[in-house]
Amino acid sequence: MSNARLGRQLIEAGWDQGVLLPALCWSVVFNPDDPVTQIARAAMKPGTPGMRWDASQQITGLVRHAVASGLYRGEHRLVVASQACDIDRSPEQEPCVVAMRAFFATNEPTLTAAGRNSARHFLLDPARGLVVDATVQTLIEKPLLVTLAPEPGAPDARMRRRFARWLARRYNRPALPDEIVHAVSAPILTNLRLLQHEGNALIAVLDQVEEVRLARMEGAPPYSVRLLFILPEPDSDHASGDDGAVIAALARLISTMRDWFDPALASLDAWDATRLGDVSANALFDTDELALDEYTYRGLTVRGLEPRQFS
Repeated sequence: MSNARLGRQLIEAGWDQGVLLPALCWSVVFNPDDPVTQIARAAMKPGTPGMRWDASQQITGLVRHAVASGLYRGEHRLVVASQACDIDRSPEQEPCVVAMRAFFATNEPTLTAAGRNSARHFLLDPARGLVVDATVQTLIEKPLLVTLAPEPGAPDARMRRRFARWLARRYNRPALPDEIVHAVSAPILTNLRLLQHEGNALIAVLDQVEEVRLARMEGAPPYSVRLLFILPEPDSDHASGDDGAVIAALARLISTMRDWFDPALASLDAWDATRLGDVSANALFDTDELALDEYTYRGLTVRGLEPRQFS
């Protein structure tokens, strides 16, 4: 097959961002004295089916390392994360596509967490419970795709656009200074998690929110906190159909949130709720997404609305 035409043939065969592949082997480079990932740990256990690892040594730097390869789980899938333009490009220019792990979930906490502002998990198909896990990624050479058939992933163009935006946001997440995480992000996440554990109905409104954005802050505390809630489009799977009721419920949540901040560090001074199409360019550029699952603060993880580890 001509490599010059391979990318175009893949596009014509249906390969695109958001489609599924079968579960394939993937690899990770690790320290054999301190394996962290499940696949590295499993590969080092003698007799683990489908797993192997190779010890190697970088000649120039004498760095001891190993490579683990194998299936994550046979019932899982991979989802294409590369954009169509990168798939279309000649293998001489772009030899591989990037894929992420995907799995089918049935428990409600997992689906709810994936449908919210998680930077690591994305609910690609709510009807099937199909969740993308960005913590597992692999490269697949394009000629292999010719031997496979793409499987349905994102159910429609709207979800493909949402998936593309989620991927872009994942690689463009702001690295908030520790001072802002301590003063603003940590109180929000900690208290949302507390409400969730208490079964408080106030946070149910977040199921009707597509995205939460935080106005950028500079300088020293006290910080002025301004939140922007992006509501789903009317044809979205989780649109309520009553924006007024959603805004009223958000007002009740905001009333409670105002007490979450130390006045010496921050105060919630303003908020708004609207659809993405109604947001001005200035408002969008002046805000960053506030992930509701977790933030890193001084090397530690501040957890929010993610009730447990994903299966």
